[in-house]
Amino acid sequence: MSPEARAYRRAQRARYPRNWKQVSRSVIARAGYRCEACGVEQGKPNPVSGSRVILGAAHLDHHPENVSPSNLRSLCQRCHLRYDHPHHLTQIRANRLARLAASSLGGLLALMLGKAPSSGR
Repeated sequence: MSPEARAYRRAQRARYPRNWKQVSRSVIARAGYRCEACGVEQGKPNPVSGSRVILGAAHLDHHPENVSPSNLRSLCQRCHLRYDHPHHLTQIRANRLARLAASSLGGLLALMLGKAPSSGR
C-alpha cells in the first residue's frame, strides 16, 4: 500500500467516534444479528456466496461522524458493498478528476476547453 493510501486510511479511521465498536455492536444487536437488507444471519453461510456472514454497521449517508441510530443499518458484507457501490464510483471519478486537474495534462485540457488553467502549483 502506498504512503498516500495509508495516510488516507488513517484520516478516514479518525472520522469514526472513539466508541465506534460499541455503536456498531448495538446496531447489529438491534437488528437481531441479521442483515437488514437481505435477512441473512450473523455467522451462517450466505445463501448466495456461501461465505460466512459477517455483519457491520453501515452509514446510510456515508458520513462516519453521523452515528444517529436512524443513519445506521446492520448489513452483511455483500449488501454493504452493494449499498456503497454508487458512492464508491462517485469517489473514484472525483479522485481521477482531481489528479488530472493537478497534472500538466489538466492545464492542457483547460486550455483546450477554453478555460484559464489554475495556477496553484
